[in-house]
Amino acid sequence: MVFTLAAILLITLSIIGNFKKAYLLYMLLEIFWFPNAKVVAINGLPSVPIYLLTSFSFFLIFFAKEWYKRSTPSFPLLVPFVFTTISRFLTCFTSISGFADELSRTIGYVFFSVLEVWLIWNVIESEKDFSFLYKGFAIIFGFASFYAVIEHIIQRNPIALMKSEMTPDGLSFYGYDPYRGYKLMSIFEHPIGAGINFGIFFIMTALVVFVYKKRYQRNAWMYLFIAALGVLCILWTKMRAGIFFLLISFFSVVNFKRQYTYRIIIISIIGLILVFPLYKNNINIFFSLFSAKARESVSGSSISMRFEQLYGVLDLMKRAPLTGLGERFSDYASEDVIAKVRALESVWFEEGARHGVCGIIGTAILGVFSVIITPYRYRSKEAFFIALAFWATYTLTSVPFVRMNLYYILYFFCIKNSKRYRIKRGNVIATKKIKSRVF
Repeated sequence: MVFTLAAILLITLSIIGNFKKAYLLYMLLEIFWFPNAKVVAINGLPSVPIYLLTSFSFFLIFFAKEWYKRSTPSFPLLVPFVFTTISRFLTCFTSISGFADELSRTIGYVFFSVLEVWLIWNVIESEKDFSFLYKGFAIIFGFASFYAVIEHIIQRNPIALMKSEMTPDGLSFYGYDPYRGYKLMSIFEHPIGAGINFGIFFIMTALVVFVYKKRYQRNAWMYLFIAALGVLCILWTKMRAGIFFLLISFFSVVNFKRQYTYRIIIISIIGLILVFPLYKNNINIFFSLFSAKARESVSGSSISMRFEQLYGVLDLMKRAPLTGLGERFSDYASEDVIAKVRALESVWFEEGARHGVCGIIGTAILGVFSVIITPYRYRSKEAFFIALAFWATYTLTSVPFVRMNLYYILYFFCIKNSKRYRIKRGNVIATKKIKSRVF
């Protein structure tokens, strides 16, 4: 209820007040909220999740109030998102849950996963916009980190319990693992998602403090402390995904020609030494990324399990190889099939089972545009490594409840700090001025 009221308040503010300020606050709310919470849930009628209401509303309000003001170059991910949308629409015809149910999920995908990214590109433009968001993220992740410390001590998560009650399906609680111990979630809904979210904020902090150095120098020590505490939280999630994401995305900050790189390395080493007693019992989770022996000691997914999932997905794809069985195929599949595919621990397994070959192709196009074409077009090394880290992680495992708005805000921030982008935007503004004089 509290998330619904907050969303309605921001929608109202965007209508009668400042749209941009309301949308930026919405971006902050998305970090904390539970997107699966229902706004309308009446027996016999399709339930309306909170994310669909807010995404649809902000999109309409943007067109009504802000469209004519925009000065951004063309959306760089338009082509791949068109392909992924088409693949999901085609799935409606072969979905196990039926055309109407799958179509509603496709509409949800368009508004939450496509048009929201498009809005982020068009709305969050100036340094002032990002400065407002980053300071808000610092407050949220500061709270999330200190809350995680408490959760780690008491090994209970009241916020997750509250969110679990907001949907009939509830949340999966991992609790205590005999191999790894208690898996922390903090204010999020899954240990993997929590680890990657903390990792994104850490990289964001390293970039704004050491690379871009705008508006953040006064309180740099505070931002670095929050980000460093987030790294400790990643280790406490007891999941390898957050560590893997952090290791690859860290190269977005590295530049051995600049002195700050060595400063970061020295600070990181000193910090890890100081807090070693807090994570020494979990050191094998880190080494499991490189060592088969360490991987065996912490249990978790293995190569043989991945092959078993692959065979299970291929069996599912035989029923609808081109378009897949839909988002809810697991509700109707047999227990043997579910046991084989498990949690579909790769984006390619997810797309194969749910959207078939068309889904795999559409997602591959999105990956290529994100990792190669767009960073190359804008000459952004930072965007390349951030996208590479995300897609490599998503290839190796699932990424449940990762805050994709946080990822895209960071990704676009890197692009919009490039010289190529500033030139393109300058051309767009100049063209608009010429047109306004003509008409």
